[in-house]
Amino acid sequence: MKMMCIGDWSDRCSLSEIGGAFASLGDQFPEEGMTRIARWHNVSAKRFFLVVEVDDTSVFETWAAKWANYFDLSIFPVLDDEEIVAVLGNALAGSE
Repeated sequence: MKMMCIGDWSDRCSLSEIGGAFASLGDQFPEEGMTRIARWHNVSAKRFFLVVEVDDTSVFETWAAKWANYFDLSIFPVLDDEEIVAVLGNALAGSE
């Protein structure tokens, strides 16, 4: 399952605090059972975007808990283009 995480630190801490957290906690990837697909940062908006793949969502939730003191996290299951085409095809086939 692919999960997207949007992290926002605008109300939590400064850029130097985030830098210190990365230095002390490390990147912590990959967690056992979690594969990073992509990650992007927008420093001016104090936000990051992360997509991972997991078999067990509790693995990602455990990772998120480690960073919850630094970021407001929004986590969503997501589908890529191939997956959504299959889902929509099945849904349309079932509605006929």
